[in-house]
Amino acid sequence: MREVQRRVAASLNVAFWDWEARMGGACAAVKFVKGAPPMMRGDYVHFNSAGGREIANRLTADLDRAMAARR
Repeated sequence: MREVQRRVAASLNVAFWDWEARMGGACAAVKFVKGAPPMMRGDYVHFNSAGGREIANRLTADLDRAMAARR
């Protein structure tokens, strides 16, 4: 699915943010669930409050870097 999204984004000339890569790659959810503090619920899909803040911070940092690179 991610590769389809990447191709569609490229064909539309829009940015693609690789969520899985920013979490740390394949199986990163395990680290988010078992970390101290845990940042994901035990279903390995949904972030808890701490995880939501963390992934939002990563997205914000990436958007800020992209904006700075365009200047």
